[in-house]
Amino acid sequence: MITEITKNPKGIEYRLKRSWDASNRRVASIEKAKRILSYDPKIGIKNGLIKTYEWFKDNWDLIKKDAMF
Repeated sequence: MITEITKNPKGIEYRLKRSWDASNRRVASIEKAKRILSYDPKIGIKNGLIKTYEWFKDNWDLIKKDAMF
């Protein structure tokens, strides 16, 4: 989704696991946040990624200055 949203011409480059990539299984889930914090997202993942990407584009000069890239 991120490659599509950002129109990344390079696509995704798959590489072998690094020595410190010890976990064989990672699963994203918001179930714990729902249970503990009563988290209830109002926007889907794709729209959230689009909004986040737009925010970064709109604020890149401030981010770059503050992060001292």
